[in-house]
Amino acid sequence: MPSPKDPQKLQEYKDKMSRIAKERGYGKWMTGKKASEETLAKMSLSQKAIITDAERERRSATAKKLGYGKWMLGRKLSEETCQKLSLKRKGKTYGEIYGEERAVIESEKRRSGNLGKVKNYSSQESKERLKSSLIRTGKTYSEIYGAEQAIIESEKRSLGHLKRWEGKERKGCRDKKNGETLYKNWRFSVFERDSYTCKNCGKTTIELHAHHIKSWAGYPEFRYDVNNGITLCIFCHSDKHPENSALKRMATKYAE
Repeated sequence: MPSPKDPQKLQEYKDKMSRIAKERGYGKWMTGKKASEETLAKMSLSQKAIITDAERERRSATAKKLGYGKWMLGRKLSEETCQKLSLKRKGKTYGEIYGEERAVIESEKRRSGNLGKVKNYSSQESKERLKSSLIRTGKTYSEIYGAEQAIIESEKRSLGHLKRWEGKERKGCRDKKNGETLYKNWRFSVFERDSYTCKNCGKTTIELHAHHIKSWAGYPEFRYDVNNGITLCIFCHSDKHPENSALKRMATKYAE
């Protein structure tokens, strides 16, 4: 290799090496490209001439040990090998496993494969599962399993749903006071004081709600204070609680 001090000779050397690499089918320029059949045949012949029987056996043993090579076609990896691969890749991104360029290809391959699995209903197992699902659609457990088995199946699913919440924190629910006398009396007193009129828009012949000025959850000491209440129609009340989807649905349904 010429000295870097002579840029002209260095460039000539680089061009020569690049030309040789392209002729023989190797080097960085081949990244992401496939060698021609002629080049592959030449490479195969050159490898056969170089590799001895002992070297071939060594490579074959290494391939079998690590789980790759032509001998793996149509075979499945052992559970031990799968576990090793899983532990090696666990917590890593495709970029960390394969490198940035190949990561894009591998990600696309898996995405395409998963899409194919979702849409593939050609297997007998998939057909049977789909048929079973259609038979059960719109039926109760009693109609599917019979009266006795229906109780067992219902209990199984109920326990399954409960297990999902084991060890998880739940948000505090609003106390169920709406049906009690204290709340009913407070609501009645607010309506009476406001003459059954929405204090925001002035409507009377419409569904009315008693709204807490200071929220129910944030100020428990003012929950039954009449001065903390105001009469609102269903639409004005919905505007006061834009985050309450149930109240919004009620208003929309009422408008229809």
